[in-house]
Amino acid sequence: MSGAPRVGDLESLLLTAGFEDVSIEVKEESREVIAGWMPGSGAEDFVASAKVCAVKPKLDQAIPIVQVCGAPKPSSAKPRKGG
Repeated sequence: MSGAPRVGDLESLLLTAGFEDVSIEVKEESREVIAGWMPGSGAEDFVASAKVCAVKPKLDQAIPIVQVCGAPKPSSAKPRKGG
């Protein structure tokens, strides 16, 4: 897959971009599907599907404004009205 980062590189990119609590779970079962795309090529040794989770905190507070995967962490922030 052209342009697909390695797991370690993706984690570093997310941390550099300011994300925290980065978690990358490679879905091993996806390798069988990928092996069927190009039988005999060995692509499944290099390509897999993964679940990527991370939190992007606000700049001025430790309250997440963007969270991918999982339930939001508890915070003392009051919900905003109208949205």
